[in-house]
Amino acid sequence: MNGFIVERTRYLEVNEQDNLTPGNWINKKPTKDWYDYKNSKWANIMVEANGKQIYYTWIPKYEFKLTSSQQKQPEQGRTEVRFIDATSTQTGIGYQIPKAFEFDGKQLTGYWAMKYTAGN
Repeated sequence: MNGFIVERTRYLEVNEQDNLTPGNWINKKPTKDWYDYKNSKWANIMVEANGKQIYYTWIPKYEFKLTSSQQKQPEQGRTEVRFIDATSTQTGIGYQIPKAFEFDGKQLTGYWAMKYTAGN
């Protein structure tokens, strides 16, 4: 959570209706089930500034492999994705790690991506 202002950044949690709702500020602990990547429940935060809200999702380090049919006809193929150890630079056979997990010669464990397109 480095780089986020504590007084303006909250965890986003899923309520009973499956909607994202603001949770604790990031200087406190999130609920136990804040995220669960094995069950496609992503870690999300919300930053409040100047009356606006900006949403981010944590993208953990992963590797991917394009299937052979996708290389020939992308609209019909699939991409296999596997989450990997945050410090790993090794890949499985046929897999590759996206360049987004390397910055200034250093390996990243993941990154915060803006959840929605920014507007005026």
